[in-house]
Amino acid sequence: MERVAIYNRCSTEEENQKNALFIQAEESRELAELMGWHVVEQYVEAQSGTSTNKRKAYRRMMEAMEEKKFDIVMIKSIDRLTRNTKDWYMFLDCLTRNEMRLYLYLERKFYVSEDALVNGIKAILAEEFSKELSKKIKNAHKRRQEKGLGLNITRPMYGFRKVAKDCYEIHEKQAEYIKMALGLAESGYGYRRISNALYDQGARTLNGKRISETQWRNILRSPRLHGTVILNTTSYDFDKKKRIQVPRKQWIYKEHALPEIVSREEHERVLAILDKRRPFGEKTDRNYRGKNKNQYSFSNKLVCGSCGSVFYRTKRVVKGEEVVYWKCSNYIKMGAKKKDGRGCNNRKLEEKQLRIHILQRYMEQHREACDRSNYRLERFRQLLDVVLQDTNCETVLSKLQSEYDKILQEENVLVEKLLQGIVEDEQFCNFMEKKKEEKMELHKRMEVVKGECQLRMDYRQRSERIWEALAAEELLTKTFEELAVDAVKKIIVYENAPCLEIKWSFEEGYI
Repeated sequence: MERVAIYNRCSTEEENQKNALFIQAEESRELAELMGWHVVEQYVEAQSGTSTNKRKAYRRMMEAMEEKKFDIVMIKSIDRLTRNTKDWYMFLDCLTRNEMRLYLYLERKFYVSEDALVNGIKAILAEEFSKELSKKIKNAHKRRQEKGLGLNITRPMYGFRKVAKDCYEIHEKQAEYIKMALGLAESGYGYRRISNALYDQGARTLNGKRISETQWRNILRSPRLHGTVILNTTSYDFDKKKRIQVPRKQWIYKEHALPEIVSREEHERVLAILDKRRPFGEKTDRNYRGKNKNQYSFSNKLVCGSCGSVFYRTKRVVKGEEVVYWKCSNYIKMGAKKKDGRGCNNRKLEEKQLRIHILQRYMEQHREACDRSNYRLERFRQLLDVVLQDTNCETVLSKLQSEYDKILQEENVLVEKLLQGIVEDEQFCNFMEKKKEEKMELHKRMEVVKGECQLRMDYRQRSERIWEALAAEELLTKTFEELAVDAVKKIIVYENAPCLEIKWSFEEGYI
C-alpha cells in the first residue's frame, strides 16, 4: 500500500465560507482512501500562499519529504500548494530528489515532467494573481482608512476594550496602571524602574505576563493614550515577503478615534521628560534604541550579600559636585527592609572609593607585574631620550660648514692671484664657476641637515610635554585601575562586613 501525505490550504482572503477548509480536507481524505492509499499525515492550514515563511504545516511537510516518510503528496491544485514561483520549483526539486510523486486531485491525475512548462506557467499566473489581489486588498484598506470608514486595528490594545466594530471603551484597571506609569515617568523613573514598580502593583499583559520595559515604552509613547490612532505605518512587500516601514508623510492620523486616557497636553509633557532621558539615542517615536545600554564598569558585578539582588548605579550632587553611588536594586525598588521581608538595608558604595579599593586589592595580587611595568615605562623613556639627544646631525652640519668656509678661502686666494697677474681671466672665471656650483650643493645639504636638527629639537620638546602630561594625568595608575576593574568577576557586598568579597576572573574562589 502506497503512503500518501495530504496538504490542504485555504486562503481566508478568498474563501469566506467558514467550512471551506474543512470540506477540502474531508474531500481529499476520502479520495485518498478510495485510491487505496495509506494516509500518513494530513497537513492543514489557513494561510496566504504568497510565502512559506509563516506556513508551519508546509514546512513540516517539506521536512517529512526529506525524511521520505511517504511516497505521494496529494494537493487540490498548484495554487493551493504555493503562489510563489520560486517556492514551486524548490518543492519540485525536493519531490524529484526523494523520488516522490505529486497527485492533483482536482484534475484526477499525477504530475509528470512533461507538464513542467504548463504547471510553471500556472505557478507564475497564480503568483501574479496573488500580487494583484494583495494590491486590491491594501488599496481597499487604505481607502477605508482615509475616508474614516474603519480603523483596521487587528490586535487588542492595552488600556482599551473593544465593544463593537471600530468602537472601543477605556479598560479602567489597565488605564489606571497607565496613569501610574506616566506619573512615575514624570517623576524621573526610567522604563525599567516603571516595569518593576508596576509589576509589584499587579500590572500584567493581556496574557497575564510581566509587562517588559520595551512594552511600557511602546505603551507610554503611543498617541492612542490621548485618542489619536496612526494608520498605514507599515505595508506588506510582496516581493520582499516582509512588512516594511511606510514613509512618515504617508501615515494617516485619526484624532479622537479612541477615548482619551490622558489629555494631549499631559501626554506631551511626559513625553518631553522621557526624551530628556535619552540624549544619545535616535529621537524617533518608534523603534528607539538608546546608546547607553547600562554597560557601566560595575554593572552586574556588584551583588547584595543580604538579599542577592544586583546593585544599580545612581547619581547625586554633593556640594555642587556629581557623585556616583551603587545601591542594592531591592532597596531602590522597595526602600528599607520592612517587616514582611521586602526591601533591603545594605550599604551604598561610592564608585570613586570603590575603584581605589579594587586597585589596592589588584596591586596586592600583581605587585611584581606592576613593578615590572613601572620599570619598562622608565626604560622606554630613557631610550627615547637617547634617540632624541643624538648629536649626529650637529656633527654633520659642522663638517659641511667647514667645507663651505674652505671654499670661501680658496676664492679669496684666487682673487689675490688674479690681482697680482698670476692667474689669467679665463682661468679665474672657470675656477669661480666651479666653486659656485660646489657652494650651492653644500648649501642645499646644510639646509636639509638644519631641518633634521630642528625636527629633532621639536621632538625633544614634545617628548617633555608628553611626559609632563602623563605624570599629571597619572596614566599608569589609571591603566592599572581599568585592568583591575575588568579583572573583577563578582563583588559580594555585606551589610556589616568591613571588606568586600571579591571574585577575580583570573582565579577560582573568593579572596
